[in-house]
Amino acid sequence: MQMSSTSIHGAIDNFNISDNEISIGGWAFTSHNSQKSQIDSIEITPTNQAASVSFLIRADFESQIPFGFKVSGLSPEDLQNLLNGTSQLIARGKNVEKPIPIWIKIREKLKEAILLHEIKSLNTDSLERITSQLIGQLRAAPQSSSPPTTQSPQLIPVSTGLKSIDQSAIIGHNGNIFLFQGSNHLHQKYFEDPDPRFVSRWEEILKTRNEICREFGVKFLQTIIPEKQSVTPKDYPYEIESPTKFYRLLHEKIAHEAWFVDSLKALKDLAFTNGLPPFMKVDSHFSIFGAQKLINTILRHLDLEPTALPQNFESTYAAGDLGNKFGFGNLLEQSLSCVGPAPELFNHRPVLIHEFNPASGHTGMIRDWENLHAPHDIAVIAFGNSFFERGVRPESLSFWASRLFRRFTFVWTNRLDHKGHDLKMYDVAVCQTIERFLTPPPLN
Repeated sequence: MQMSSTSIHGAIDNFNISDNEISIGGWAFTSHNSQKSQIDSIEITPTNQAASVSFLIRADFESQIPFGFKVSGLSPEDLQNLLNGTSQLIARGKNVEKPIPIWIKIREKLKEAILLHEIKSLNTDSLERITSQLIGQLRAAPQSSSPPTTQSPQLIPVSTGLKSIDQSAIIGHNGNIFLFQGSNHLHQKYFEDPDPRFVSRWEEILKTRNEICREFGVKFLQTIIPEKQSVTPKDYPYEIESPTKFYRLLHEKIAHEAWFVDSLKALKDLAFTNGLPPFMKVDSHFSIFGAQKLINTILRHLDLEPTALPQNFESTYAAGDLGNKFGFGNLLEQSLSCVGPAPELFNHRPVLIHEFNPASGHTGMIRDWENLHAPHDIAVIAFGNSFFERGVRPESLSFWASRLFRRFTFVWTNRLDHKGHDLKMYDVAVCQTIERFLTPPPLN
């Protein structure tokens, strides 16, 4: 005889956002042996003390049982959190509970209504209150020998916690913008329990890479770059435990390996010991200091002398990959760029001897440099992503590597491509990925 279990069904299918009230509504019931019953309770988790719940009779159910509900006393941030999954509406019945989802047909309308409400709330008083929470250090343009630009930066009042319309970015503290959701659903990764099978799979992949390189007589190095909020979590507008649980568990398994380059420790040291920003404020990638720190960490793993920064900098305004996502132009930061006189490293530019650009996307892109005046007479190949880039700016790892090594090749890929590239031509193979790309692990 098959036993039937009790289940919960429901959805959030309406909302009200006005000056007088912000609320959501929907329906929910428990089902057992095809019999519908009223649920026992509904609450938002994490607990919202201001929210109040009432149960309603809904005409579309043709029943006098109050299968409908209304949650009042909410804020725009509460609705944003329900949309992005940082909070949930939990329905409970006898020995069963379940999150109640937002009906897909109202999600976009809800996003638009929240945005319109926030725009309407930006009156003179609120503008004055949040002017102190600005992005970057947007002051008057610094004096320099460069000709003036046709447009000067303008002050834009924004509030900490403001999310981009597509939920991909969020404004944090001290002028920092962070990746928030995006295709990798980054924010949720800080609250997910890791799948032990995926962690073991990564450990297996990395050890296999080391064995492959050993067969070719090549030294193998692997680094996993942490997210900006994993390095400086106090600047993130939500309280998180960093790094992600997956990164933490994998780190514990491989930290002792000679081939592992601990970029998390290196970047935290840079931020908290040296007091320098590892990442740009309006970008998800390194500052010049972060790039140089990781390169020097790699050099130490190779028993090579670390490199120095240029002696002089100038302050300029810089845009980034996160500053253009909020619908009011490019948010800028005051950034440092290198000017002469510079160390010997910067005086001998590498020669690009080969490049390949795929028809679409980035995967498969190749940049190959030769530098006969490089301080280190070794050949290095790197398999990684946008943290290496095309070697044009000192914020990228390829900029440094192409100037430090006699031969440097960068391949934009998430795997050790030993079949597409002759590893015997190189002394060192570096693989690089980033925290949010750890799940799921690569198939090969």
